[in-house]
Amino acid sequence: MGQDLKRPATGTAGGNAVFVAELDLGDGPSNRRYVVRYAPPKSSFHEYDMPSMYRIHTALQGTGVPIAKPCWLDETGEFLGVPAFIMEYVDGDVPRQAYFQDGPLAEAQPSDRRVMVSNVIKTIAEIHEVDWQARDLAFLQDRGRGKTLIERDMSWYWDLLESSLPHRVDEFRPVWDWLIRNQPILEEPVLTHGDSQIGNYMFRGVEVAAVLDWEMCCLLSREADLAYLRLANQVNGSFLDKLPDGIPPEEEWLAEYEKVSGYKIRNWDYYYMMMLNRLTMIMSCGTARVFPPAQLEATRPIWGFFEDRLMERMKDLGMKS
Repeated sequence: MGQDLKRPATGTAGGNAVFVAELDLGDGPSNRRYVVRYAPPKSSFHEYDMPSMYRIHTALQGTGVPIAKPCWLDETGEFLGVPAFIMEYVDGDVPRQAYFQDGPLAEAQPSDRRVMVSNVIKTIAEIHEVDWQARDLAFLQDRGRGKTLIERDMSWYWDLLESSLPHRVDEFRPVWDWLIRNQPILEEPVLTHGDSQIGNYMFRGVEVAAVLDWEMCCLLSREADLAYLRLANQVNGSFLDKLPDGIPPEEEWLAEYEKVSGYKIRNWDYYYMMMLNRLTMIMSCGTARVFPPAQLEATRPIWGFFEDRLMERMKDLGMKS
């Protein structure tokens, strides 16, 4: 029996609802909370692969990466009406999209904020250390088209552009061409979260209780997650006169990652550009998919932040649209 269905007011990529189920596992009935993750009627993405997310959640059990335990997959939506899966409820503070202004990080004491940031960086490093082959995650190589993992990842967001803003394809093609032409050799692909912004890291106190939203999980470089995180921090910080006390400057985030991982960051400028392009595709295309045309201008502070910077970088690199 399910009851008390509640949907958290966060996120646009996928749907979440918390509910209480009455179970009897042989020692009498008891109530437990669960979360259902479902494909929403309007999503920022053109594809929503529920079975892959279920596989990721299953594969990461026991790795040390904090992630909710999956319980059951309704792949076709036969039982729940839409494709969905149910996972155990994780007790913690649900993050916010504007995490420097609202939610557990914003409300913490400055000394605790610094620890929380360190724990996010440590968690990202732990994700990168997962043996994705041993964990049966090699299927992630197959998402997208192209000869390399970089090209396959880029093609997935290019398809998003073609399906959402087809009239703007030629405008963004120089970025695609530059990224293909200048891609570095990816010698050691790792499991990446993909959506590695602090709003997807649930806290219990100062500890990371769970990593959320794995739709963009892929095999790529460590730098991709770090560049994505930096860009998310930059857009969140752009709405403030100054960052909250206890939030370290940008260069310290990367230095701390190198310290905890033992890895030396390389090809930073390339991956920063690649993630700037990815976030532009997500935000510009995603808002066009979710919001009616009359509301798009009101959402410009978010998607415009990335798009304006991408256009500026195109000029700096001599690209022509």
